[in-house]
Amino acid sequence: MNDTRVLKALLAGVEREDHFGGQIYISQNGKVIMNNSFGFCDQERNVPFGKENLMLWRSAGKPLTAVAVASLVSSNILSFEDILPVFFPELEGTDWSGIKVSHLLTHTAGLLNADKLSESLSWDDMIERIIRSPVDPDWVPGEKAGYHIAGTWYLLAELCNRLTKTSSYSDWIRRELLIPLGLTNTYIGIPKSKWSDCFSKKVSPLYITSTKSPTQHPYLDGEPSCTGCRPGGNTRGTAEDLGHFYEWTLGFHEPLSHLQPYISDMTQPKRRLGMFDLTFKHKMDWGMGFMVNSNRYGLETVPYGFGRYASGQAYGHGGAQCSSGFADPKHGLVVAWIVNGMPGEIRHQRRVREINEAAYIDLGITGE
Repeated sequence: MNDTRVLKALLAGVEREDHFGGQIYISQNGKVIMNNSFGFCDQERNVPFGKENLMLWRSAGKPLTAVAVASLVSSNILSFEDILPVFFPELEGTDWSGIKVSHLLTHTAGLLNADKLSESLSWDDMIERIIRSPVDPDWVPGEKAGYHIAGTWYLLAELCNRLTKTSSYSDWIRRELLIPLGLTNTYIGIPKSKWSDCFSKKVSPLYITSTKSPTQHPYLDGEPSCTGCRPGGNTRGTAEDLGHFYEWTLGFHEPLSHLQPYISDMTQPKRRLGMFDLTFKHKMDWGMGFMVNSNRYGLETVPYGFGRYASGQAYGHGGAQCSSGFADPKHGLVVAWIVNGMPGEIRHQRRVREINEAAYIDLGITGE
């Protein structure tokens, strides 16, 4: 395994101190090619990484919430084209009145102001503050694109809460989606009852490595962050679970098979092709909750892509400066990796391209 190009790329990142260690999972046609941990959990390089360490996926967990919403559509209690005031009466008559569920999932709702709120707010306060946030000026839902980091994902989770009459999105999605899919080591907010000395030690620290002297992130690894529910950004789990999820989207696992037609549709472009994303400052195509391959708009510049050898069918989602997970239906390929260093966007985008392209090269896939 040490001779593979992808593992060499990951270890080169350790040498550069982009990260200190992490996990990688690769499969093809449902067969596991690589399920490795490498490097160290800590900056001092005393604690070797294990495959069971819980790592922060950040935004790579957004597709889980998208699939949770799809499960409600499949139950005929929701439509992607429903407008939000149907479920949030407090929005009736506001400038939100034309925003649809599909706009939230395609990042075309125009609610970038809702991403400016502190994620330390309680759940109820967060929902109230998001709903009071104004739609961006001169924004017609569906006509502009701007990646929504956090706010709209709270709304999607709250939508699930209201329609299923549950008070804990963390518990509901784990019971209804994560456990059935076999993602037993994945949490969107670790239950406080599990935050024992033993369990908390499974959480891998995340380091800011963009500075001359790397430091552990001051907030993301603490109990409040780990046990809070932030649907857009604090999924924690293993690379194996992330890979298993994408295998499921390709149909290699049977649970919840009734959702497969929705996944096939959600992973196709769902907003106007070539829309300029005001957050990423780049043309990008999106499905509903999933990034879709946007290499056509700049192979070396598209952010959080899947590498030069990914087919046009590839889809997935990256996590801010720490993770990447995607599936390539043409090649039956799944790649998932998570690392414990945030080296800044420029270094991270180089890392994304190097690692994802190396996975294709190792398998002899070097073209469409």
